Amino acid sequence: MLLTFLQVINTGVKVWSRNTDGEQFGCAFRLAQEGIYTLCPYIRARIINICVEDVKVLLTQENPFLRKLGDDAHNQAKKLGMGSIVLRYLPDPK
Repeated sequence: MLLTFLQVINTGVKVWSRNTDGEQFGCAFRLAQEGIYTLCPYIRARIINICVEDVKVLLTQENPFLRKLGDDAHNQAKKLGMGSIVLRYLPDPK
């Protein structure tokens, strides 16, 4: 008789990651980059729309703090409490 044993460790797309640094602020988990496309249709809050200049900051700065973004994005971020946010860039179709 042949017995087969399968131990599943991890399956699917990771949508949350443990955030040990954030536990003291009530943010034990954060959104994972790999799962953002899966979660995005269900996220209704904590979305900040950014412009092309903000995208440049995010891609060129080693530590792109939110205060380095444009005034509009920075003001939107200041209104939010601690936790994950989604930065959404909607390109101009022209």
